[in-house]
Amino acid sequence: MASEIQQWKRSSEPLTTRSQAVRRDIDKQFTSRESRLRKQAVYKKSVASPTSTAECVKAELPSSLPSSSQSSQSTSSPAHDQTISPKDTQTTLPAKQYPTLLTIPAASLTGAMTELLAASADQTLLGSHYEDVRELLWGLKGTLNKTTGGKTTHRDACSLIEMISCPNDKVKAILRAQVADQLVHRGCETRETEVCEAMGAVLAELMTLDRAFVPIIVGALYRSCPLLIPEVPSQTEETDREFEERTNKYRMSVLLYCSMCRGSADGTKPCDLRWIWYLLESINRIASKQVFLEYPGFMEPLLSCAGSELKQVYPESFGKQLSLMKSEILPRLERINGKTTGQIARLDRVLRELSA
Repeated sequence: MASEIQQWKRSSEPLTTRSQAVRRDIDKQFTSRESRLRKQAVYKKSVASPTSTAECVKAELPSSLPSSSQSSQSTSSPAHDQTISPKDTQTTLPAKQYPTLLTIPAASLTGAMTELLAASADQTLLGSHYEDVRELLWGLKGTLNKTTGGKTTHRDACSLIEMISCPNDKVKAILRAQVADQLVHRGCETRETEVCEAMGAVLAELMTLDRAFVPIIVGALYRSCPLLIPEVPSQTEETDREFEERTNKYRMSVLLYCSMCRGSADGTKPCDLRWIWYLLESINRIASKQVFLEYPGFMEPLLSCAGSELKQVYPESFGKQLSLMKSEILPRLERINGKTTGQIARLDRVLRELSA
């Protein structure tokens, strides 16, 4: 009915105006179709195909920190195109053992994750597999509820991988997405550091046992916190309580991320300490150019969790980052009572402890 009314309205307009309206409609339909085809291509390339997923993890990394002109990165295009490894690393590795951050753009990973999560309840898409997927998801929910990490990390990861074993690659990708989403959700929504770190350890084990989990888990983490991309969140009107809840989720997201990457500096796992270094250096590069309220609440848990290891492995480069934070970034942070004052004070304390 709406389309008929629209056509009637156009019929009373001059011919040139009607022609312009028709062209706009055609252009809009074409753009929508192109967007849909691009999403399908991203899904097939980055998630649905196990072969292409494995190729997303590069074998070689640069061994030194690029110059500022080479390493500058726009927040509007936050693809992790390389892992930055400080010059003074104490661990010298064969190049082919280096892990890497993904080259797939962050928007593609988060978009693919959104589609995979929606696909688990799409009967039209799953067709004859629908009932089997629903049954698998029900059993998977019970296994995820029993996942605790800690001393049982390896056993938990093996149980989850066994639960999602099936001959259909697309169904398996959907199940991987459910596992990653639930573990990331548990880690980000908790207020208990131990629970968050345990979920991070399980995520790391899943990526080690099944490399196809790497882009899916990274996509799930990007969905939880844009600063992990790294990309400054868009500023919106919110109450102090809403700001506190959001930044607490970011805090747990970075703890989850660091817990996933800690304990490996030898390049034998898909993610290691250099992923944390990349995040630290990238966030500081952004913060040196623009001040944003989320900085202290994000950087304090990163340094509390991984600062000591970064200092030990990259003493000279890490010292330069601390100096940058203390002398340039920290003095410019906006101190707002009840919102950022406490976060800035905690960050200042951690910086002094790591500088000692």
